[in-house]
Amino acid sequence: MWAGRTRYLFLFDPTKLDDAQVQWLFQVLTFMFRYRRHIWQRLHWFPLSLQPQLGAVSTAMYAARMTADRALTTAFAALCAVAPPGVALVGS
Repeated sequence: MWAGRTRYLFLFDPTKLDDAQVQWLFQVLTFMFRYRRHIWQRLHWFPLSLQPQLGAVSTAMYAARMTADRALTTAFAALCAVAPPGVALVGS
């Protein structure tokens, strides 16, 4: 259940951030608020069958999940792309 969960907490001195970094941090917080449902869904996926006998509801749920996941990953990539110098991105 806990595999893949957040393992790090980053503490920083906000007085050492320049204006661009502060603005980007605000963008990160806005991203987290705007995509909170998408993030929760991605961390709590449950199995969805695509078997035809389950009907259109299951297929529609799966499509909605994939659409939300694409929106999340696209927005995250855009957020990382505008990270100012001096910001270390996890996984990069």
